[in-house]
Order: sequence, then structure tokens, then C-alpha cells
Amino acid sequence: MEFMGYFMRYDSYKTVRDIAVKYYNDGNMCTVVALAVAAGCGYGKAFHTYRRLGRRTGCGTWLPMQKDAFAEHGLMLQRVPLGAATLVTAERLLKGTQGTFLVYSRGHVSAVHNGTMYDWAAGGSRKRVTAIFRVIPKA
Repeated sequence: MEFMGYFMRYDSYKTVRDIAVKYYNDGNMCTVVALAVAAGCGYGKAFHTYRRLGRRTGCGTWLPMQKDAFAEHGLMLQRVPLGAATLVTAERLLKGTQGTFLVYSRGHVSAVHNGTMYDWAAGGSRKRVTAIFRVIPKA
């Protein structure tokens, strides 16, 4: 984990997961990890944003709550028509890209920041992709 100005950047999913489990006793935190990675903030700030919006610890969220959380951080989601059938295909297509993408599959979201997937599913999950969004600053 490296601190860059006001933005915290995690070097791997394992680092974020360890913080979630050790300090927040949190599970099912894929949306919290996605917000922390996309907004460049710490896990705690993302965790408390979702808590304020009504997320219970250890429970998932719905897309409208996720959009509200990203809006609180000055970000919005723009759907991308990327023809990826599975998470491994999406990871391969997004490798080397600049920016942050959220790859949705049934009951799960994976964050891809500058070509690196921050998720347990990195490197080989065959979960079917339902949607891909690019995270952009609010206009």
C-alpha cells in the first residue's frame, strides 16, 4: 500500500481484503473494495460511505446504492459496450487500459484500475459478465 497525496492506492486485492477483515470484520465487500479502488480512498472511508447509505456490514448492495456512493465521491458510472463473456475475458480485454472499470457479474462486482483487477476473481474466474461500467469524474 502506498500513500500518494490524498489518495491511497492499494498494490493488490489481498492488501484491501486483509484490512477489511482485520479492522472492519467485513465480508461480501466487493462493492466497498470497488469504491476504495475507484475513488482512490482508504477502505475505511469507502466502508463508512456505504454504511451511511444503509449497507449492513457483511452484506452486499444494489446498483442504485452503488451509484449514490460513487456520486458522494464525485464519480459516476458510464456503461461500456465491451464484448466480454466471462471475468477472465474482461480482465484480458482491460489489461493495459488506463482508468477504472467495474465489471459486474451475477451478485458480484470486480474493480479494474489501470489494467489490474482488484478482486478474488483475478486470474481465471469463469463467472459470466452482465455489465461493464467505466468510472468517470462527475461533470
